[in-house]
Amino acid sequence: MKLSYTVYALVVTLLLSTIFCNARNDVVCAYCKEPRAVEVKTKKPLPEAPCGHRLLDNTLCQSMRLKRLYKCKGCKEHSWGNARRTDDLPQEGSCTHESKQKMVYNQTKKTFEPFLEFI
Repeated sequence: MKLSYTVYALVVTLLLSTIFCNARNDVVCAYCKEPRAVEVKTKKPLPEAPCGHRLLDNTLCQSMRLKRLYKCKGCKEHSWGNARRTDDLPQEGSCTHESKQKMVYNQTKKTFEPFLEFI
């Protein structure tokens, strides 16, 4: 009796932990503003670009930051944001903004080179 109760409790605990401990996605899409964006892994090194965060004087932060590419599972649009500073990813400078920009493609040149529309 005690063995079956222990096995039952273990199974229920594991089942509930997989349901409630699902990894939260806190990356908000720059287009639809929903937390559905996932990081797109690339083999290339992370690109570096100006931060782009709008400051109080209505100018943009020009500190160079590494960027991560995201794709929204809901609206299927691409955006990119500043990579967070970690021990594995140290960055120079004092900028700590978590700015995210919409990824807009240049349709006129037919090269589809991405450029930023700062938001």
